[in-house]
Amino acid sequence: MSKEVQEYFKKRVTEPEYRNRLNQFVKEAMQEILDWNIGEACDDLTAGVQQADQKSMAEFLGPLAKALIISGTPIIKSHIEEKNLSLQERFGSESLDAWRTAISQPVEIPRDTVKAIVQQPAVKELFVSIIHDSIIGFNKKVNPLAGAMAAFGMDKQIKDFIIPFMDSVTQIATDFMVDDNNKNMFQDFSAKIFDIVIAEKPADYMGMPIESNAEKFADAVSITIQDAKAQEDAKKSAIEIIAKVKAQFGARTVRQYLEDNKIKDPTRDLTEWEKDIICKHLAGNAFSSFMAEEIAKYKGS
Repeated sequence: MSKEVQEYFKKRVTEPEYRNRLNQFVKEAMQEILDWNIGEACDDLTAGVQQADQKSMAEFLGPLAKALIISGTPIIKSHIEEKNLSLQERFGSESLDAWRTAISQPVEIPRDTVKAIVQQPAVKELFVSIIHDSIIGFNKKVNPLAGAMAAFGMDKQIKDFIIPFMDSVTQIATDFMVDDNNKNMFQDFSAKIFDIVIAEKPADYMGMPIESNAEKFADAVSITIQDAKAQEDAKKSAIEIIAKVKAQFGARTVRQYLEDNKIKDPTRDLTEWEKDIICKHLAGNAFSSFMAEEIAKYKGS
């Protein structure tokens, strides 16, 4: 019986009438999905999150992510080196303009965050070097004794003199960066950075240790995926977000939500390629064996 059913399906999925029925089935299924109540769907999704076997999934996804990163990095790097196209060359102007507008919108960064960044040793050292070089440069231009001062090591003393004032400098820098009057300046700055980034060729960054660091990055991703604390927090957050979605949209169907947001009905005919893919798997041994067993049980009941 099993072999007969398998052969039946292998032949059946090639027939035009079957493929047309499959297309109609998918369209009808889509219409049923559009009539789902969002509140009920949220309940089902919440139950799924609550009962999900997170540990088993993490034990599978963690090593899988690591393997994909390690094996995929050389392939991606090779492709980038071969094509070497900037984002500006890959995207149309309309897309780039939309992203430039989005990125250059004002962002309210907490003052404490800006202050913490500005007070980092590397940033302080940058400020010291800028002020020091400015003083030395000015001194060389206006002071005829600049050479003699340099010979006595005054350059080093000037730098040591500047360092105690760095707290005041970082305070001034923080005030400048969070000042509402400077928002337009930072919007322009963000847009300029965006233009620089999209014009960069990927090959310009090939000197970075991408492949040698791929395993470390893969380890970090894998460990994070399997992090029990992170999983539990993600589970709680997902349930809370679903609850908020239900509270706001739960009384509507998916179709009503799409209509409210002027989104076109996604129902359409399958392409021939999509039919081929579906039929290929419907004719597979696992599916046909399952159907054969079910039919046999039905006839025997």
